[in-house]
Amino acid sequence: MPSPLSDGRVRPSFEPSRDQGETWYVCFDAYDVCDASESAGKEAATLEMRNLIEQHAAFPHVLRGLVQGVGADVLRLREGEGRWTPLEIIAHVADEEVEDFRPRAQAAAAGDPIPWSIDPPAWVKERKYNEQQPFAVLDRFTAEREASCAWLRALTPEQLETSLEHAQLGRLRCGDFVAAWRMHDLLHLRQLATALAVLTARDLSDWRTDYAGAIQPLDRPPPD
Repeated sequence: MPSPLSDGRVRPSFEPSRDQGETWYVCFDAYDVCDASESAGKEAATLEMRNLIEQHAAFPHVLRGLVQGVGADVLRLREGEGRWTPLEIIAHVADEEVEDFRPRAQAAAAGDPIPWSIDPPAWVKERKYNEQQPFAVLDRFTAEREASCAWLRALTPEQLETSLEHAQLGRLRCGDFVAAWRMHDLLHLRQLATALAVLTARDLSDWRTDYAGAIQPLDRPPPD
């Protein structure tokens, strides 16, 4: 027997019905029609985002582990003409945290326009990335990433869907910026690992390293 609601209405009764492999809960009292797969999809997306944020939080430690024990002089070397040094890559990631991905994701979450224009390739020389202290840059990046993750963990599903207009890419949701942020990490991790592999092979030139396999350099630097 349906039970009364607090406002005097009768609580609707639900019965399962199957259609094309999905379970629908049909309200025969005409209050609602609920798609169970929609709820499951939202839960899966939320879990996926939580996992993404935890990967995000670990990234500074991944970078630190990769360059731990590598001399500062090596981190300032180029694998080839036109390539960024390992230190320049790390400094770029650190500045992008503060001046690109976080403020743009925050703007999207608030429904605001992009706050300012950026020119990351120009920063490499303007900010003298290759003259900075590697582990001071890593410390700064670690602190900023912690602040970013604290903000990310407080985001609501509604905020993740809120968007802004990008001049080249059109509408971008806050969640799109968060996903691209993670991809940016991984692209520059690949760039950094390739640079270190080339430089390490040079340093070990008295030894045969071909047993490890051939180094596949990037055709071009990852996008900024």
